[in-house]
Amino acid sequence: MSRRTRHMSAQEMHSSTSHFAASAIAGGSSGGLRVLLSYPLDLVKTRQQVQSHSSWKGAFRSVYNVEGLRGMYRGVSAPLVWLGFQKSVSFSAYEASSAFFKKNNPTLAGATFFSGAFSGAVNSILSCPSEVLKVRSQMFSALVEQSSAAPARSGRLANVFRLTGVRGLFTGTGAMVAKDSLGMGLFFSMYESFKQASASRQDGSVSLSSRVLSGGTAGILAISVTFPLDVIKARWMSQFGNGMKYKNYADCVVKTVAEKGVRGMYRGLAPICIRTFPIHGIAIAAYDILSDYLKSA
Repeated sequence: MSRRTRHMSAQEMHSSTSHFAASAIAGGSSGGLRVLLSYPLDLVKTRQQVQSHSSWKGAFRSVYNVEGLRGMYRGVSAPLVWLGFQKSVSFSAYEASSAFFKKNNPTLAGATFFSGAFSGAVNSILSCPSEVLKVRSQMFSALVEQSSAAPARSGRLANVFRLTGVRGLFTGTGAMVAKDSLGMGLFFSMYESFKQASASRQDGSVSLSSRVLSGGTAGILAISVTFPLDVIKARWMSQFGNGMKYKNYADCVVKTVAEKGVRGMYRGLAPICIRTFPIHGIAIAAYDILSDYLKSA
């Protein structure tokens, strides 16, 4: 191997490492921002999906009137601690898979979708334990009523271990993998398409407002497609101890539709759409800008 080839390889390795680090830092930062901005509406969505609130406004008033502002952030610790790390890894996975396709099969149709889907699968596996803890903490009152075996602090890690073992932390992983793989594949595909369509004809640059608009629109469309899977995930995770209601995912779908109708599969979508546009738009724009800055530094 010539000195020039070795030098080029060293440059490529340094560039790849720098891009990986930039993606990790930017992903972690945008993930933390996303949790703090979106958590109250996420809690309302979970309560509406699992309990009998007819509207997101009713669920919001119920939580706020009974539990106050502090109650709006019930269960936030687990996702806040995990999400920075989780998003660092998942965005790095997206960048790594994108680089792989560009190098080995640059003309592959749907490469962005496959990269996003891979990122989504990684994201779901990493996030499942914290998601279980979050849902069970948010549903504390209902879980105590459902199960005499549920201890006073049922959302805590020790109690999940005691009642269901390590497997209990991965309750609903199948639904999460399906939802996140499809959702993130669609999101990144649409985001990149919208962003390219809005790029300047002169220099190819994309404005901040275009990034936010592209991210928000892509987020709403992706979540609207995958939301029924999110309902199944929430209902499955909310089961606890002796309160197991569903035999499997198919049983959960059948019983949810029988109980709530097809509309029941979209219960809680309204608050998510309200939060999705600004949260997804701001988070992906922050990731893009910070990542580009770090890569060029």
